[in-house]
Amino acid sequence: MKRTQPSFLQAMMLIMLSVGLISHVLIIPALLSAAKRDSWISVLLSAGPLVIFALMLAYVSRFLQHQTLHDWLSSHLGKPVGFLLRVGNSLFFLCVIYFTLRDTTNWAKTNYLTETPVIATTIALMALCGYAAYKGMRSLAFTAGLILPLVVLLGFYVAIVNSQYKDYNRLLPVLEHGWSPVFQGMIYSLAGMFELLFLWYIQPHLAKRIKLWQYLMLALIMVGLTTGPLIGAIVEFDPYEAAKMRYPAFEEWRIASLGKYIAQTDFFSIYQWLAGSFTRISLAMYIVVEIWNIKSTSRRMVTCASLAIFFILSMLYPLDDITFTKILVDYIFPYNLVYLSGFAVLATIVAFIHSRQHRRKQRHGEGETPD
Repeated sequence: MKRTQPSFLQAMMLIMLSVGLISHVLIIPALLSAAKRDSWISVLLSAGPLVIFALMLAYVSRFLQHQTLHDWLSSHLGKPVGFLLRVGNSLFFLCVIYFTLRDTTNWAKTNYLTETPVIATTIALMALCGYAAYKGMRSLAFTAGLILPLVVLLGFYVAIVNSQYKDYNRLLPVLEHGWSPVFQGMIYSLAGMFELLFLWYIQPHLAKRIKLWQYLMLALIMVGLTTGPLIGAIVEFDPYEAAKMRYPAFEEWRIASLGKYIAQTDFFSIYQWLAGSFTRISLAMYIVVEIWNIKSTSRRMVTCASLAIFFILSMLYPLDDITFTKILVDYIFPYNLVYLSGFAVLATIVAFIHSRQHRRKQRHGEGETPD
C-alpha cells in the first residue's frame, strides 16, 4: 500500500511552527532594541524584499521537482562545490538547533522549571526531537498538522483577551528617529522571514510541487506572524518597556486571564513555545540528515542519536543569557540574512543558466533537419 505524501497545507503548518518560533521569540526583542516604536514599520517594509525572495524560491522550485536540493546543485555545479554547499548548509542548520535549544532550556529554567537541572530538560527535548527527525518528513508534517491549530487558537485568544490593555496611540509618532532604526530593524525581521527557504528541503517529499501563489501566501503569513505579537507588545507595554523584556510576546500571557476566577493563563505559553521549538529542532535535524543523503534506517538512527547526544553535551557549557543574546543579535541574525540571501541567489542563478541551456538545446534540436 502506497504511503500518503504530505500536502502543501501540512508543509505550511510545519513552516509556521518552525519560523513562527523565531519570529515570535528570538526576533521581536532584537527588533524592539533596534527600532523601538518604529519596529512594526520595519516588518511591514520587509514584505517587499520577502516577496522578491519568494519569487526566487518559486522559480528554483520549478527545476527541483522531486529531486533533493543538494543533488540538483551538485549535478550542475560539480561534486566539489556541491560538497562545500552541503558543509555550509549543515553548519547553518546545526546553529539553528543549538540556538533554539539553548533559548528553550534557558526560558524553561527561568520561568517554570527553576529547580530542574537544564540537562534534564535538554535530554527530554532532544530525545523527542531526535526520534521525530529519525521518523522522517511524513511524521513531522502530520505532527505539525495536529499541534498547530491549538497554537493558532491560543494566539488569537491572548490577542483578544488583552484588548482591554491595548493603547494604539503608542504606535505613534512614526519615524521619530528617522529611517536608520527602521532599516536596521529590517535586518532582523528578514533574517527570520528568509527561513521560508526551508521549503526547498520539504518540497521533494510533498505530493505536488509548491506553486508561486503558495509561496507568496506563506510569505504574507510570515509577515503577519511577526507583526501581530510585535504590535501587541508595543501597544500593551510601551515600546521602551517592551524593549527591556527578554521575551515580550510571552509576557503578554502574564496579563491575560480566563474569566473572573482564573487570573494566570501563562501556562498556555508553555505549549506554544514547546510546540515551536520541538518542530524547529526536529526539522533542522532531519534536514541535516537529508543534506547528506543518509537513507539507511540504521545509519539514520545512529546519526539522529549522535546529533541529539552532541547537543545535550553542548548544553553543559555555561553561557550566560547576556552573552547568548549578544551573539544572537550581533552575529547570528545578520549572518543568517546574508547566508540565506546568498544561497538563494546562487540557486536562482544556477536555475536560470540551466533554463537558458535547456532552451538553447531545444532550439538547436528543432533547427536540425534529417538528411
